[in-house]
Amino acid sequence: MQETLSAKTEDVLSKKRGRKTVNVNYFDVREENAVRNYLLAETSEEKNKIYNEYLRGPLDKMISSIIRRYKLYRKDMDFTEIHCDTHSFLMTKVDKFKPSKEKKAYSYFGTICKNYLMGQIIKDQKETNRKVSYEDMSESIEERPDMIYRIDDDVVDTSIIIGEYLKELTEFIENCLLYTSDAADE
Repeated sequence: MQETLSAKTEDVLSKKRGRKTVNVNYFDVREENAVRNYLLAETSEEKNKIYNEYLRGPLDKMISSIIRRYKLYRKDMDFTEIHCDTHSFLMTKVDKFKPSKEKKAYSYFGTICKNYLMGQIIKDQKETNRKVSYEDMSESIEERPDMIYRIDDDVVDTSIIIGEYLKELTEFIENCLLYTSDAADE
C-alpha cells in the first residue's frame, strides 16, 4: 500500500501543471535547408516545387509578422496589397543570399522585408509632401497681404501708356541710327 502511495505522489510531482510548451518555429532548420536547396536548384520546376512546398508558408508568415509588429502599413494600400508587394520584392532578392557566409536566411529575408517596407513608407511620405494641394494652402496664401493683387484699385490711363511707349520707341530709333551712322563713317 505504501509503495502505491509513493508511486502516485511521484507521478503527481513529476507532472507539471498547465499547458505544455510547444516550440514550433515557422522558419527553422527545415526551411533554412530549403533555401539552400532552392538556390542550388537548376530548373524552374525544382525551384517552384521547393518554394511551394517549404518556403511559401513561412515567408508569408514572416512578412505578415513584420508588417504587424513594426506597423509598416502604407497609405492607399490594404494589408493584402502590402503583403503581396513585399513578397514579390523579396523573391527578387532571394538569389542574392549567400549561404557560404554562414548567416541565417531568416534574418536576411527579415531585414530585406523590413528595409523595403520602411523605404516605401518614406517614399510615399515624400511624395505626399511634394504634392500638397492648392486647396489646402489657398486660404493662408490668399490672406497674406504680400500675396494680394487687386486690379480694381489700379487706374489705367491709356494715353499715358501710349505716350511712354512712343517716347521709348523714339529713343530706340535715335540710338540705332547713331550706331549705324557711326559704322558708315568708318
